[in-house]
Amino acid sequence: MGQMTLRRRALLQLLGAALTAPALPRVARAAAPGRLILDDQTVARAKAGLAAHPQGKDVLRRVTKRAEELLALPPARREYEPGRQVMLPTSREVLERVQTLGAVAFVQGDQRMAPRAIEEVLAACAQPDWNPVHFLDTAEMSHAVALGLDWFGAAMTPEQRQAVVAALLEKGVRPALAEHRGAARWTTATHNWNLVCNGGMGVTALALRGDAPAESAELLSLSLRSVRAGFASFAPDGGWVEGPAYWDYGTRYAAYLLAALESAGVDDGGLAAMTGVAETGRFFLHLTAPGGKLFNFADCNETTRRSAHRFWLARRYTRPQDASHELAREGGARGMHLAWFPEQVAAPAESGEPLDAQFKTAQVATFRSAWGDPKALYLACKGGDNAANHSHLDLGGFVLDAGGERFALDLGPDDYALPGYFDRARRYAYFRNASQSHNLLLAGGASQALDARAPIALFRSTPRLACAVVDLDAAYPGLKHRRGFALVDRDTVVIVDEIAPEAPVDLAWQMLTGAAVESTGDRIVLRRGQAALTMIATMPPGVAPRVEAVEAPAPQIPVKDVRRLSFALGNIASHLRLAVAFTAVGDVSARARAVAAAPLSDWATLD
Repeated sequence: MGQMTLRRRALLQLLGAALTAPALPRVARAAAPGRLILDDQTVARAKAGLAAHPQGKDVLRRVTKRAEELLALPPARREYEPGRQVMLPTSREVLERVQTLGAVAFVQGDQRMAPRAIEEVLAACAQPDWNPVHFLDTAEMSHAVALGLDWFGAAMTPEQRQAVVAALLEKGVRPALAEHRGAARWTTATHNWNLVCNGGMGVTALALRGDAPAESAELLSLSLRSVRAGFASFAPDGGWVEGPAYWDYGTRYAAYLLAALESAGVDDGGLAAMTGVAETGRFFLHLTAPGGKLFNFADCNETTRRSAHRFWLARRYTRPQDASHELAREGGARGMHLAWFPEQVAAPAESGEPLDAQFKTAQVATFRSAWGDPKALYLACKGGDNAANHSHLDLGGFVLDAGGERFALDLGPDDYALPGYFDRARRYAYFRNASQSHNLLLAGGASQALDARAPIALFRSTPRLACAVVDLDAAYPGLKHRRGFALVDRDTVVIVDEIAPEAPVDLAWQMLTGAAVESTGDRIVLRRGQAALTMIATMPPGVAPRVEAVEAPAPQIPVKDVRRLSFALGNIASHLRLAVAFTAVGDVSARARAVAAAPLSDWATLD
């Protein structure tokens, strides 16, 4: 789908939202139930959860330790990302500090935190601006300062409060209103920018509703109308086309906004009930492999920071398995992990979470052999839309984990400061974004079509056979291509390609791996750490595997210890069928071989 079509769809969504969104009441400060997000009911729930759960003491200790450290640190300084005029590091640092100090102040009743939080907020307000040319920076900083005002305003002097309100209006609210009036791209976007900018500014408007009622009411109304375009992207099943890292970023601000509205007693206009929002916790859960790595498609690394908003979403939509999963993740707990600590947790298996999942808008499917076993077999695959925000040209790509190790990997994003990284005319010249760095079929050595879309044509999940078939006809002009992914008997992965070229084309099958590769005939053994995986490839006669080091030219991020395992198929002029099987249990079973030999058109009815 072209950019004009995507933009037109976003505008239509926003127009529809503007017509259907209800008028929002102006809620005076005195009438508000309590603090935004950290209201008394939230604090009481956190205390109950912390007292009941074995990890409660550890989370409390870690967050309190961080708060104690902040008491001795100077306020955050204005800093930019290397090579980019983007001050997100500063905005996020201020937000993390305010949230940590606030969580400890209200959950622990520690009065020492208020003066330090006020100092942090005043330092942020003293900055000349909050970098409105990159409005994410402004939205996140406004959010941080707004929470500081709402949580600690009663401890401020009149002069301090006046300075904070003035800064929020000058450096946050009025630039945001100008962005809305000028129809800035994020106001109609359907990706993470929409949720972050509207979420941050929506919280800001709520914090100012008693100090600047007219401007805050206008901003809140505009934000809640605009953000419906972002919330609509969760439909129909909670998936996210930008991958798990930007799901994490966008849903964080969706949760902040919903939590702030809930605590302020302001009607959310139906946002929380929009299609897919209640189910969106499934996306991050299923895109996390048993060993903790993500299915890192789009601009996403294999791991991302912990996500306290998953606690809030788990409570709001009664998904204790998501809270349990977040508690089990590695990495330091943050202030909102304390503030939103869950009362109810239950492991995915105990909650009846299915082993397999499909997400239709993202066109992603995942399969695993078990919950709760870090060494379980895991396969995640995708079709998708090459025109999606942050996309790579990776239709038909996959990752594969076994024994706690990743055997088929995605390199993730490159340096955002590279020239033209977000310019579609230049972006795909960078190795990590191009098809050549992904686990798929290459035609003529070229990348896939920039606007190609690949739907999942079949998805099944049964105990003995879980599978997906991706229609890749649009990926390469002149090539009919379907790729099937199957998990057979929960112990063997099968990948089948059915290819029909309209004219002779040079084809190659490839997979990137960090494993050591040992090849004997059609049998390949992959070894990584303490894990081993047997791979059996059914290729045309005379086609042997090739293993070579993967490199990316400077100034791109260097690729280390990664190999390309490939099969050069040569010029193919007629129908071709390829099958590859992976197993960690010794040999590929007769049943798995039968699935590998069956036409993809029969997979819908295989036993």
